[in-house]
Amino acid sequence: MNTEKQSKVNQLLSFQPPGTIMQSFWLKEQGYSFELQKRHKKSRWLESFGTGALKRVNDSHPTNHPVSLRTDHPISAATYQAFHYELY
Repeated sequence: MNTEKQSKVNQLLSFQPPGTIMQSFWLKEQGYSFELQKRHKKSRWLESFGTGALKRVNDSHPTNHPVSLRTDHPISAATYQAFHYELY
């Protein structure tokens, strides 16, 4: 991965609190194309969370820290279930 792309994912992750779930469409609006999201998953920077959402690899939120959902779009049932499961 070149330095520019690595810097972009580092910038994204540095601004997200632990436990943040990022919807793919929200990431696309932030300048992370679906292809770039796919490459970040392949490089193990991000992992799928339900359908249409991503989170930092091995990121688990502390129990005293709220989980954030970054989205401006409706979420899929699978993402909702994964998000709900993560909370409880």
